[in-house]
Amino acid sequence: MSVQIVPIAGGGASETWGGTSGGRGDGRIGGSGNGRMGGSGNGRVGGRSNGRVVGGGGGGAGIRMRRIGFDRVIDTDMPIPGTRALPPSVGWGAGNDGRGDGAISICRAMTPLVRTDTPPIWSLAGDALHFAAPGVADYRCTPTRIDVTPIAGAPQDMIEALLIATALPAVLWLQGDFMLHAAAVIPPDWGDGALAIAGPSGSGKSRLAAGFLTRGAYLVADDSVAVRRPRHADATAPRCAGLAGGYHLPIQGGASTRVFHPVADRRARRAARLAAVVVLDDDSHASRARLGAVAAVEALLANRHRASVPRLCGLSPRALRDAAWLARTVPVYRWPRDDADALLDDAIRRTIPHDDHG
Repeated sequence: MSVQIVPIAGGGASETWGGTSGGRGDGRIGGSGNGRMGGSGNGRVGGRSNGRVVGGGGGGAGIRMRRIGFDRVIDTDMPIPGTRALPPSVGWGAGNDGRGDGAISICRAMTPLVRTDTPPIWSLAGDALHFAAPGVADYRCTPTRIDVTPIAGAPQDMIEALLIATALPAVLWLQGDFMLHAAAVIPPDWGDGALAIAGPSGSGKSRLAAGFLTRGAYLVADDSVAVRRPRHADATAPRCAGLAGGYHLPIQGGASTRVFHPVADRRARRAARLAAVVVLDDDSHASRARLGAVAAVEALLANRHRASVPRLCGLSPRALRDAAWLARTVPVYRWPRDDADALLDDAIRRTIPHDDHG
């Protein structure tokens, strides 16, 4: 898969990659905070892969920059399309609701890895979850850090694509989020409430989000949505966040190429209250319907993003509890995929009851 970037549409200034230098320390899976794996101990599944690094030691690469993504501060030496510039008022450690437990540091090794074995794609080793993408890179993930070691000769666009699509969602699972394979927008007639559009790859989530944007909506997330329980005692609705700086669409007739479309800052939202979830259904005989409690939980679990992470890390019980809570708190709808464009119709969308409290 290759990725191209097109100019920002609809106004807004483009951004320059740059920023301050320096990173932050490593985190430990199973340590304090939200990212406890399985509730106790580390456990070991598989082992760390055996590779050799060519040349000297692998340090950081490139200019470090501080960005916002998934309502988290991301300190990175790699470009991450979809992240947004860090507001001057936000400090290093600010996460959701200004807390300091959500920041993520991303560091790329300067020297590539020459693989001498075939490691498992996912494994636990010591204090980290390892994602070994064949022919691309190794991603070492903890609740606060991603170390990226590219495979020799790997294309840069694939290294970045898997960082966004796999490594970052893995870290957010470890931090305690429920990750939905979905896009999220705030329709212009929904106040501050976001609509999550869930479905498998190729189901049209990003295309539908783009359609909403042309009708005055705001983008919250493209392809991966982090859902969080509210931190304030007087809030009951979940919050959602993602990469709001743009969305990817396939080139017509080019199945392996996706184009990144930046979104003007005024059309992006760092986070939002999750008001409803629509699950796109491939069954042409399916009808539009609000799902009952059990069916809603099943649909949410079926549309987890990178579901192998909670399974491997012993987080499946927590994911089940979160899905049950989400199904009780937010309406979940089944919607035929071939009828998805009807969601863009204001009159039809107003017939969808959605959560309207925070």
